[in-house]
Amino acid sequence: MIIDFSIKNFRSIKDEQTISFEATNSKDLEKYFVFEPKLKYPKKNPLRLLKLNMIYGANGSGKSNIMTALHALDVLMRATSDDKDDEIPFIESFKFNSETVSEPSVFKISFIAADNIIYNYELTATKTHIVQEALYSTDPGKGLLFSRTTDPIKKISHIDIKPRTQMKSDDKNTLINSTLWNSTVLATFDSLNIENETFAAVIHWVEHTLMQPVSPQTDLKKYVSDRIDDKKINKEQVIRFMKEADFCVSDLNFEKTELSKDELELIDKLRNDSENKDVAKILIKQILNQKDLFFTHSLENGNFKLKYEEESLGTQRYYQLSGLLDIVTSQNKIIPIDEFESSLHPDLVQHFLLSYIKTQHNSQMLITTHYREFLLNKDIFRKDCIWFCDKNRKTSSTEIYSLIDFDTKTIRETSSVYNAYKAGKLGGTPNI
Repeated sequence: MIIDFSIKNFRSIKDEQTISFEATNSKDLEKYFVFEPKLKYPKKNPLRLLKLNMIYGANGSGKSNIMTALHALDVLMRATSDDKDDEIPFIESFKFNSETVSEPSVFKISFIAADNIIYNYELTATKTHIVQEALYSTDPGKGLLFSRTTDPIKKISHIDIKPRTQMKSDDKNTLINSTLWNSTVLATFDSLNIENETFAAVIHWVEHTLMQPVSPQTDLKKYVSDRIDDKKINKEQVIRFMKEADFCVSDLNFEKTELSKDELELIDKLRNDSENKDVAKILIKQILNQKDLFFTHSLENGNFKLKYEEESLGTQRYYQLSGLLDIVTSQNKIIPIDEFESSLHPDLVQHFLLSYIKTQHNSQMLITTHYREFLLNKDIFRKDCIWFCDKNRKTSSTEIYSLIDFDTKTIRETSSVYNAYKAGKLGGTPNI
Protein backbone atom coordinates (compact mmCIF):
# COMPACT_ATOMS: atom_id res chain seq x y z
CA MET A 1 0.00 0.00 0.00
CA ILE A 2 1.13 3.57 -0.59
CA ILE A 3 2.02 5.69 2.43
CA ASP A 4 3.01 8.80 0.47
CA PHE A 5 4.17 9.90 -2.97
CA SER A 6 6.24 12.98 -3.91
CA ILE A 7 6.98 14.62 -7.27
CA LYS A 8 9.38 17.42 -8.20
CA ASN A 9 10.19 19.13 -11.51
CA PHE A 10 7.80 17.01 -13.58
CA ARG A 11 5.55 18.59 -16.20
CA SER A 12 3.49 21.30 -14.45
CA ILE A 13 4.99 20.43 -11.03
CA LYS A 14 8.02 22.60 -10.21
CA ASP A 15 8.61 22.38 -6.44
CA GLU A 16 8.25 19.12 -4.53
CA GLN A 17 4.58 18.20 -3.96
CA THR A 18 3.43 15.30 -1.78
CA ILE A 19 0.21 13.31 -1.48
CA SER A 20 -0.11 11.24 1.67
CA PHE A 21 -2.39 8.30 2.40
CA GLU A 22 -1.54 8.44 6.10
CA ALA A 23 -4.68 9.16 8.11
CA THR A 24 -4.84 11.84 10.79
CA ASN A 25 -5.88 11.01 14.36
CA SER A 26 -9.49 11.89 13.54
CA LYS A 27 -11.96 9.10 14.31
CA ASP A 28 -14.43 10.36 11.68
CA LEU A 29 -15.76 7.45 9.62
CA GLU A 30 -12.82 5.39 10.87
CA LYS A 31 -14.56 2.12 10.07
CA TYR A 32 -15.03 3.07 6.40
CA PHE A 33 -11.97 5.12 5.42
CA VAL A 34 -9.09 3.85 7.54
CA PHE A 35 -7.26 0.54 7.79
CA GLU A 36 -4.16 -0.60 9.67
CA PRO A 37 -1.85 -2.58 7.37
CA LYS A 38 -0.12 -5.64 8.71
CA LEU A 39 3.58 -4.91 9.21
CA LYS A 40 6.45 -7.34 9.80
CA TYR A 41 7.90 -4.79 12.22
CA PRO A 42 4.91 -3.00 13.79
CA LYS A 43 5.30 0.60 14.93
CA LYS A 44 4.63 1.83 18.47
CA ASN A 45 1.87 3.99 17.07
CA PRO A 46 0.00 1.82 14.52
CA LEU A 47 0.21 3.01 10.93
CA ARG A 48 -3.23 4.13 9.74
CA LEU A 49 -3.81 4.46 6.02
CA LEU A 50 -6.68 5.87 3.98
CA LYS A 51 -8.58 3.78 1.44
CA LEU A 52 -9.43 6.81 -0.68
CA ASN A 53 -7.88 10.14 -1.69
CA MET A 54 -9.80 12.55 -3.94
CA ILE A 55 -8.09 15.41 -5.77
CA TYR A 56 -10.14 18.44 -6.83
CA GLY A 57 -8.90 21.15 -9.16
CA ALA A 58 -9.64 23.24 -12.22
CA ASN A 59 -8.89 22.06 -15.75
CA GLY A 60 -5.19 22.57 -16.44
CA SER A 61 -4.28 22.67 -12.74
CA GLY A 62 -2.09 19.54 -13.01
CA LYS A 63 -4.34 16.79 -11.62
CA SER A 64 -3.62 14.45 -14.53
CA ASN A 65 0.12 15.08 -14.18
CA ILE A 66 -0.01 13.51 -10.71
CA MET A 67 -1.44 10.35 -12.27
CA THR A 68 1.13 10.48 -15.07
CA ALA A 69 3.94 10.83 -12.53
CA LEU A 70 2.77 7.74 -10.65
CA HIS A 71 2.52 5.85 -13.94
CA ALA A 72 6.00 7.05 -14.98
CA LEU A 73 7.49 5.76 -11.74
CA ASP A 74 5.64 2.46 -12.19
CA VAL A 75 7.02 1.99 -15.72
CA LEU A 76 10.57 3.00 -14.80
CA MET A 77 10.60 0.51 -11.90
CA ARG A 78 9.61 -2.31 -14.26
CA ALA A 79 10.84 -1.64 -17.81
CA THR A 80 14.46 -1.71 -18.98
CA SER A 81 16.00 0.06 -21.97
CA ASP A 82 17.45 -2.05 -24.76
CA ASP A 83 20.11 0.44 -25.72
CA LYS A 84 22.16 3.15 -23.98
CA ASP A 85 20.84 5.71 -26.46
CA ASP A 86 17.15 5.00 -25.80
CA GLU A 87 15.23 7.95 -24.42
CA ILE A 88 13.61 7.43 -21.01
CA PRO A 89 9.80 7.59 -21.41
CA PHE A 90 7.54 10.11 -19.63
CA ILE A 91 10.32 12.32 -18.23
CA GLU A 92 9.50 15.97 -18.89
CA SER A 93 10.82 18.79 -16.72
CA PHE A 94 8.95 21.96 -15.73
CA LYS A 95 9.32 24.25 -18.75
CA PHE A 96 8.30 27.67 -17.38
CA ASN A 97 11.67 28.23 -15.72
CA SER A 98 15.13 28.56 -17.31
CA GLU A 99 16.75 26.56 -14.48
CA THR A 100 14.34 23.64 -14.06
CA VAL A 101 14.10 22.89 -17.77
CA SER A 102 17.63 21.45 -17.70
CA GLU A 103 17.27 19.75 -14.32
CA PRO A 104 16.05 16.16 -13.71
CA SER A 105 12.65 15.04 -12.45
CA VAL A 106 12.49 13.60 -8.94
CA PHE A 107 10.11 10.91 -7.62
CA LYS A 108 9.81 9.50 -4.11
CA ILE A 109 7.42 6.85 -2.89
CA SER A 110 6.91 5.10 0.44
CA PHE A 111 4.97 1.83 0.32
CA ILE A 112 4.32 -1.51 1.99
CA ALA A 113 5.36 -4.47 -0.16
CA ALA A 114 4.21 -8.08 -0.18
CA ASP A 115 6.61 -8.98 2.63
CA ASN A 116 4.83 -6.47 4.94
CA ILE A 117 7.92 -4.24 5.10
CA ILE A 118 7.90 -0.49 4.46
CA TYR A 119 10.15 0.60 1.59
CA ASN A 120 11.18 4.08 0.50
CA TYR A 121 12.23 4.43 -3.12
CA GLU A 122 13.82 7.54 -4.63
CA LEU A 123 14.44 8.14 -8.31
CA THR A 124 15.99 11.12 -10.11
CA ALA A 125 16.00 11.00 -13.92
CA THR A 126 16.43 13.01 -17.10
CA LYS A 127 15.32 12.01 -20.60
CA THR A 128 18.73 10.44 -21.20
CA HIS A 129 19.71 8.71 -17.96
CA ILE A 130 18.96 7.78 -14.35
CA VAL A 131 20.79 10.41 -12.30
CA GLN A 132 20.27 8.85 -8.87
CA GLU A 133 18.37 5.92 -7.42
CA ALA A 134 18.03 4.57 -3.89
CA LEU A 135 15.96 2.04 -1.98
CA TYR A 136 15.52 1.98 1.82
CA SER A 137 13.68 -0.44 4.10
CA THR A 138 12.44 -0.33 7.67
CA ASP A 139 13.74 -3.76 8.59
CA PRO A 140 13.40 -3.02 11.56
CA GLY A 141 14.98 0.48 11.37
CA LYS A 142 15.43 2.55 8.23
CA GLY A 143 18.44 1.35 6.28
CA LEU A 144 19.84 1.73 2.77
CA LEU A 145 19.48 -1.30 0.52
CA PHE A 146 21.16 0.11 -2.56
CA SER A 147 22.14 3.41 -4.11
CA ARG A 148 23.28 4.42 -7.57
CA THR A 149 24.68 7.54 -9.17
CA THR A 150 25.51 8.01 -12.83
CA ASP A 151 28.45 9.64 -14.59
CA PRO A 152 26.74 11.42 -17.52
CA ILE A 153 30.00 11.80 -19.43
CA LYS A 154 31.06 8.16 -19.34
CA LYS A 155 27.42 6.91 -19.35
CA ILE A 156 28.29 4.56 -16.49
CA SER A 157 26.44 4.06 -13.21
CA HIS A 158 28.11 3.48 -9.86
CA ILE A 159 25.91 1.04 -7.92
CA ASP A 160 26.36 0.13 -4.27
CA ILE A 161 24.28 -2.87 -3.15
CA LYS A 162 24.38 -3.16 0.63
CA PRO A 163 24.81 -6.40 2.67
CA ARG A 164 21.35 -5.66 4.08
CA THR A 165 19.87 -7.04 0.83
CA GLN A 166 21.56 -10.43 1.45
CA MET A 167 22.25 -10.68 -2.27
CA LYS A 168 24.85 -13.21 -3.40
CA SER A 169 28.16 -11.74 -4.56
CA ASP A 170 27.89 -13.17 -8.10
CA ASP A 171 24.34 -11.86 -8.43
CA LYS A 172 25.45 -8.41 -7.25
CA ASN A 173 28.11 -8.30 -9.93
CA THR A 174 25.67 -9.47 -12.59
CA LEU A 175 23.13 -6.83 -11.60
CA ILE A 176 25.71 -4.03 -11.45
CA ASN A 177 27.25 -4.94 -14.80
CA SER A 178 23.87 -5.35 -16.51
CA THR A 179 22.33 -2.02 -15.44
CA LEU A 180 22.45 0.53 -18.27
CA TRP A 181 22.62 4.24 -17.42
CA ASN A 182 19.04 4.72 -18.68
CA SER A 183 17.48 1.76 -16.79
CA THR A 184 16.68 1.48 -13.10
CA VAL A 185 18.39 -1.11 -10.92
CA LEU A 186 14.97 -2.54 -10.03
CA ALA A 187 13.89 -2.98 -13.65
CA THR A 188 17.23 -4.57 -14.50
CA PHE A 189 16.89 -7.01 -11.60
CA ASP A 190 13.45 -8.00 -12.89
CA SER A 191 14.90 -8.77 -16.32
CA LEU A 192 17.66 -11.06 -14.98
CA ASN A 193 17.66 -14.63 -13.70
CA ILE A 194 18.54 -13.57 -10.15
CA GLU A 195 16.87 -14.52 -6.88
CA ASN A 196 16.59 -12.09 -3.99
CA GLU A 197 13.69 -11.86 -1.55
CA THR A 198 13.96 -8.10 -0.95
CA PHE A 199 14.09 -7.08 -4.61
CA ALA A 200 11.44 -9.66 -5.51
CA ALA A 201 9.03 -8.26 -2.89
CA VAL A 202 9.40 -4.73 -4.29
CA ILE A 203 8.95 -5.87 -7.90
CA HIS A 204 5.91 -7.95 -6.91
CA TRP A 205 4.32 -4.85 -5.36
CA VAL A 206 4.90 -2.82 -8.52
CA GLU A 207 3.60 -5.53 -10.85
CA HIS A 208 0.69 -6.91 -8.82
CA THR A 209 -0.48 -4.25 -6.34
CA LEU A 210 0.00 -0.94 -8.17
CA MET A 211 -2.46 -0.93 -11.07
CA GLN A 212 -2.24 1.09 -14.28
CA PRO A 213 -3.96 4.51 -14.18
CA VAL A 214 -7.44 4.70 -15.67
CA SER A 215 -8.46 7.78 -17.68
CA PRO A 216 -11.69 8.61 -19.56
CA GLN A 217 -9.94 7.34 -22.70
CA THR A 218 -8.98 3.98 -21.14
CA ASP A 219 -11.07 1.15 -22.59
CA LEU A 220 -11.28 -1.56 -19.93
CA LYS A 221 -13.92 -3.65 -21.69
CA LYS A 222 -11.52 -6.42 -22.75
CA TYR A 223 -9.60 -6.32 -19.45
CA VAL A 224 -12.79 -6.74 -17.39
CA SER A 225 -14.50 -9.16 -19.78
CA ASP A 226 -11.49 -11.50 -20.00
CA ARG A 227 -11.29 -11.65 -16.21
CA ILE A 228 -15.00 -12.32 -15.83
CA ASP A 229 -14.68 -15.08 -18.43
CA ASP A 230 -11.68 -16.53 -16.55
CA LYS A 231 -13.54 -16.16 -13.21
CA LYS A 232 -10.92 -13.71 -11.88
CA ILE A 233 -13.70 -11.14 -11.52
CA ASN A 234 -16.96 -12.19 -9.89
CA LYS A 235 -19.63 -11.96 -12.58
CA GLU A 236 -22.47 -11.91 -10.05
CA GLN A 237 -20.85 -9.03 -8.19
CA VAL A 238 -20.58 -7.00 -11.39
CA ILE A 239 -24.25 -7.65 -12.19
CA ARG A 240 -25.18 -6.67 -8.61
CA PHE A 241 -23.20 -3.42 -8.83
CA MET A 242 -24.98 -2.55 -12.06
CA LYS A 243 -28.39 -3.46 -10.65
CA GLU A 244 -27.77 -1.28 -7.61
CA ALA A 245 -26.97 1.53 -9.99
CA ASP A 246 -30.58 1.22 -11.23
CA PHE A 247 -29.87 -0.34 -14.58
CA CYS A 248 -32.36 -2.95 -15.80
CA VAL A 249 -29.48 -5.30 -16.42
CA SER A 250 -30.26 -8.77 -15.07
CA ASP A 251 -27.46 -10.76 -16.67
CA LEU A 252 -24.44 -10.62 -18.95
CA ASN A 253 -22.90 -13.29 -21.12
CA PHE A 254 -20.27 -13.81 -23.78
CA GLU A 255 -20.92 -15.33 -27.20
CA LYS A 256 -18.44 -16.24 -29.92
CA THR A 257 -18.13 -13.43 -32.43
CA GLU A 258 -19.61 -14.11 -35.85
CA LEU A 259 -16.65 -13.69 -38.17
CA SER A 260 -16.85 -11.32 -41.12
CA LYS A 261 -15.98 -12.28 -44.68
CA ASP A 262 -12.68 -10.37 -44.39
CA GLU A 263 -11.75 -12.24 -41.19
CA LEU A 264 -12.50 -15.61 -42.78
CA GLU A 265 -10.34 -14.72 -45.79
CA LEU A 266 -7.54 -13.59 -43.43
CA ILE A 267 -7.67 -16.98 -41.63
CA ASP A 268 -7.28 -18.78 -44.97
CA LYS A 269 -4.27 -16.62 -45.85
CA LEU A 270 -2.68 -17.24 -42.45
CA ARG A 271 -3.18 -21.01 -42.75
CA ASN A 272 -1.32 -20.94 -46.06
CA ASP A 273 1.56 -18.89 -44.65
CA SER A 274 4.40 -21.40 -44.59
CA GLU A 275 7.10 -18.89 -43.56
CA ASN A 276 5.53 -17.63 -40.30
CA LYS A 277 3.63 -20.65 -39.04
CA ASP A 278 3.98 -19.90 -35.31
CA VAL A 279 2.85 -16.28 -35.66
CA ALA A 280 0.01 -17.38 -37.96
CA LYS A 281 -1.24 -19.90 -35.39
CA ILE A 282 -1.35 -17.23 -32.68
CA LEU A 283 -3.25 -14.79 -34.91
CA ILE A 284 -5.74 -17.46 -36.02
CA LYS A 285 -6.36 -18.42 -32.39
CA GLN A 286 -6.99 -14.77 -31.45
CA ILE A 287 -9.47 -14.30 -34.30
CA LEU A 288 -11.34 -17.55 -33.55
CA ASN A 289 -11.50 -16.83 -29.80
CA GLN A 290 -13.12 -13.40 -30.16
CA LYS A 291 -16.25 -12.99 -28.05
CA ASP A 292 -19.04 -10.42 -27.97
CA LEU A 293 -20.48 -9.18 -24.69
CA PHE A 294 -24.25 -9.02 -24.30
CA PHE A 295 -26.36 -7.55 -21.50
CA THR A 296 -29.80 -8.96 -20.71
CA HIS A 297 -32.40 -6.31 -19.84
CA SER A 298 -35.41 -7.61 -17.91
CA LEU A 299 -38.56 -5.58 -18.58
CA GLU A 300 -42.30 -6.06 -18.03
CA ASN A 301 -42.74 -7.36 -21.57
CA GLY A 302 -39.83 -9.79 -21.46
CA ASN A 303 -36.05 -10.10 -21.58
CA PHE A 304 -34.01 -8.34 -24.25
CA LYS A 305 -30.34 -8.72 -25.13
CA LEU A 306 -28.21 -5.79 -26.18
CA LYS A 307 -24.65 -5.93 -27.46
CA TYR A 308 -22.15 -3.98 -25.36
CA GLU A 309 -21.54 -1.52 -28.20
CA GLU A 310 -25.29 -0.74 -28.32
CA GLU A 311 -25.36 0.35 -24.69
CA SER A 312 -24.97 3.97 -23.57
CA LEU A 313 -21.52 5.36 -22.75
CA GLY A 314 -22.60 5.56 -19.10
CA THR A 315 -23.54 1.88 -19.02
CA GLN A 316 -20.29 0.92 -20.73
CA ARG A 317 -18.25 3.04 -18.30
CA TYR A 318 -20.06 1.67 -15.25
CA TYR A 319 -19.56 -1.92 -16.44
CA GLN A 320 -15.82 -1.28 -16.64
CA LEU A 321 -15.72 0.42 -13.22
CA SER A 322 -17.85 -2.37 -11.71
CA GLY A 323 -15.18 -4.85 -12.77
CA LEU A 324 -12.52 -2.69 -11.12
CA LEU A 325 -14.69 -2.36 -8.01
CA ASP A 326 -14.84 -6.15 -7.66
CA ILE A 327 -11.03 -6.34 -7.98
CA VAL A 328 -10.23 -3.63 -5.43
CA THR A 329 -12.79 -4.86 -2.88
CA SER A 330 -11.64 -8.49 -3.06
CA GLN A 331 -7.85 -8.02 -3.39
CA ASN A 332 -5.30 -5.56 -2.04
CA LYS A 333 -4.79 -3.18 -4.96
CA ILE A 334 -3.94 0.47 -5.65
CA ILE A 335 -5.87 2.04 -8.51
CA PRO A 336 -5.44 5.62 -9.79
CA ILE A 337 -8.49 6.93 -11.72
CA ASP A 338 -8.35 10.25 -13.57
CA GLU A 339 -11.57 12.26 -14.09
CA PHE A 340 -13.47 9.57 -12.26
CA GLU A 341 -16.97 10.93 -12.95
CA SER A 342 -16.56 10.88 -16.76
CA SER A 343 -19.81 9.73 -18.48
CA LEU A 344 -21.48 9.03 -15.11
CA HIS A 345 -24.45 10.63 -13.39
CA PRO A 346 -23.51 12.21 -10.00
CA ASP A 347 -25.71 9.68 -8.17
CA LEU A 348 -23.74 6.83 -9.77
CA VAL A 349 -20.45 8.44 -8.78
CA GLN A 350 -21.58 8.64 -5.17
CA HIS A 351 -23.01 5.12 -5.28
CA PHE A 352 -19.70 3.72 -6.54
CA LEU A 353 -17.66 5.54 -3.90
CA LEU A 354 -20.00 4.48 -1.09
CA SER A 355 -19.88 0.86 -2.31
CA TYR A 356 -16.09 1.08 -2.24
CA ILE A 357 -15.64 2.60 1.22
CA LYS A 358 -18.31 0.54 2.99
CA THR A 359 -16.66 -2.74 1.91
CA GLN A 360 -13.92 -4.05 4.21
CA HIS A 361 -10.60 -4.30 2.36
CA ASN A 362 -7.06 -2.89 2.30
CA SER A 363 -7.12 -1.41 -1.19
CA GLN A 364 -6.52 2.23 -2.09
CA MET A 365 -7.95 4.53 -4.74
CA LEU A 366 -6.48 7.85 -5.85
CA ILE A 367 -8.97 9.73 -8.00
CA THR A 368 -9.15 13.14 -9.62
CA THR A 369 -12.59 14.66 -9.95
CA HIS A 370 -14.78 17.71 -10.50
CA TYR A 371 -17.61 16.05 -8.56
CA ARG A 372 -18.28 18.78 -5.99
CA GLU A 373 -21.51 17.24 -4.72
CA PHE A 374 -19.52 14.73 -2.70
CA LEU A 375 -18.45 17.66 -0.50
CA LEU A 376 -22.06 18.48 0.38
CA ASN A 377 -22.39 15.70 2.90
CA LYS A 378 -19.86 15.56 5.76
CA ASP A 379 -21.26 12.18 6.75
CA ILE A 380 -19.63 10.48 3.76
CA PHE A 381 -16.09 11.92 3.67
CA ARG A 382 -13.13 12.69 5.93
CA LYS A 383 -11.17 15.92 5.66
CA ASP A 384 -7.84 14.12 5.24
CA CYS A 385 -9.02 12.32 2.09
CA ILE A 386 -9.82 15.58 0.24
CA TRP A 387 -7.00 17.23 -1.70
CA PHE A 388 -6.79 20.25 -3.98
CA CYS A 389 -4.63 20.95 -7.01
CA ASP A 390 -4.05 24.58 -7.98
CA LYS A 391 -1.80 26.60 -10.27
CA ASN A 392 0.45 29.22 -8.69
CA ARG A 393 -0.51 32.50 -10.39
CA LYS A 394 3.08 33.79 -10.51
CA THR A 395 4.98 30.66 -11.60
CA SER A 396 2.19 28.64 -13.30
CA SER A 397 3.37 25.62 -11.31
CA THR A 398 1.10 23.04 -9.68
CA GLU A 399 0.59 23.11 -5.93
CA ILE A 400 -1.07 20.27 -4.04
CA TYR A 401 -2.57 20.62 -0.57
CA SER A 402 -5.08 18.92 1.72
CA LEU A 403 -8.34 20.13 3.23
CA ILE A 404 -6.76 19.63 6.67
CA ASP A 405 -4.20 22.35 5.81
CA PHE A 406 -6.89 25.02 6.25
CA ASP A 407 -7.36 26.63 9.66
CA THR A 408 -10.70 27.00 11.44
CA LYS A 409 -11.10 30.55 10.13
CA THR A 410 -11.58 29.15 6.63
CA ILE A 411 -13.36 25.90 7.45
CA ARG A 412 -15.30 25.54 10.68
CA GLU A 413 -16.79 22.27 11.85
CA THR A 414 -20.24 23.63 11.11
CA SER A 415 -19.44 25.20 7.74
CA SER A 416 -20.05 23.69 4.31
CA VAL A 417 -16.91 22.49 2.52
CA TYR A 418 -18.92 22.48 -0.70
CA ASN A 419 -19.85 26.16 -0.37
CA ALA A 420 -16.28 27.12 0.61
CA TYR A 421 -14.86 25.29 -2.42
CA LYS A 422 -17.53 26.65 -4.76
CA ALA A 423 -16.81 30.19 -3.53
CA GLY A 424 -13.09 29.74 -4.27
CA LYS A 425 -11.95 29.87 -0.62
CA LEU A 426 -10.09 26.57 -1.01
CA GLY A 427 -8.55 27.24 -4.41
CA GLY A 428 -8.54 24.63 -7.18
CA THR A 429 -11.29 26.41 -9.17
CA PRO A 430 -11.23 28.13 -12.58
CA ASN A 431 -10.54 31.88 -12.66
CA ILE A 432 -13.62 33.00 -14.62
